[in-house]
Amino acid sequence: MKPFTVTCCVRVVLILCALGAVEASGQTMKFNKVSIRDPMVNNIDAVSMMIPAGWKLEGGIRWFPDWLVLASLVVRISDPNAPVAIETYPRQNYTYSPDWVQQIREGQNYMGNEFRAPPRDLATFITQVAVPIVMPHLRNARVTGQEDYGKFAAALVEAYREPNMTKTAMAGRIRFEFQQNGMAMEEDVYCALVFAKGPMLPNATMWTIDRVYSFRAPKGELDKVTPLLTTCMVSARPTLDWFGQYMYVTSLFMQRMQQGIKQAGDLSKQTTQNSEEIRQMYSQAYKASSDSIDRTSRQFSNQIRGVDDYVAPGNPTPVQLPSGYNDVWTNKNGEYLLSNQAGFDPNVGATQSWERMQTGR
Repeated sequence: MKPFTVTCCVRVVLILCALGAVEASGQTMKFNKVSIRDPMVNNIDAVSMMIPAGWKLEGGIRWFPDWLVLASLVVRISDPNAPVAIETYPRQNYTYSPDWVQQIREGQNYMGNEFRAPPRDLATFITQVAVPIVMPHLRNARVTGQEDYGKFAAALVEAYREPNMTKTAMAGRIRFEFQQNGMAMEEDVYCALVFAKGPMLPNATMWTIDRVYSFRAPKGELDKVTPLLTTCMVSARPTLDWFGQYMYVTSLFMQRMQQGIKQAGDLSKQTTQNSEEIRQMYSQAYKASSDSIDRTSRQFSNQIRGVDDYVAPGNPTPVQLPSGYNDVWTNKNGEYLLSNQAGFDPNVGATQSWERMQTGR
């Protein structure tokens, strides 16, 4: 799978029983916290996220040393008992100016950014850029719906705010219908793009993919499982150690030191040296990034029906989980249990302590 260039960081109620997301008898399910390691950076924990117990996670962090977005979370999370899955795709930065079209061809790498004109709308980007390059299974699929996420786009503009720069954004989802192994399937592709213009180059536009991923399920089931899949996606968080190493390697790229990061061994050597200094150097930027991720993830969840905020005792930071459950519990390992089973108590006969969560509204 290539990044977005021509050349080139989670379904609910009764259906869960059929999709294999039930942890115990009755209407009870469990989310496990998983850590995704990065072999390119000394195999450290890079990203954590929640997935339903028993589901399969494939893929991980992929590095693209020729591009300014040097690494992306590229994973597939699937139910082993049903054709239900999440897929994430590589992010990319773009740049464009009509003044440069005689010197730079579309799709060319220009200082780590792909040279490509900004799309007129989200559907154009998804169907004409994303699908042909990284979603080949949707090339012959039929578009059956579209939804714009205006409030989420506004939140991204605020999150990306910079002095003397004009920012705009577009966000939403496109629904496709296609056949897979003789079964009618539906897939929602979620995407957000952020655009920037500055006074130095008034005719130039710099733009980036803030996020792009898809939810897939049999036709008629996708809306039911979307809250569960949303919970997985909005739970993804980079670790401080990996964030610091990524920012450090990005600085090497900006210093035109790409040759020093092309091989895994070289990258590990670069980041191992002074790793604690790197951690401290980027800790403040990490906190700002984490706070921004929390805010925009909550805004995104608010656009998806069937997801609520829950808070644990002593922790004011809300967690987005599927709604519709009478009881929600968490433990110190970052796992969650959701239940509608009368009298259910996970502490009975348990080897670890569970605490009841409250809705954050």
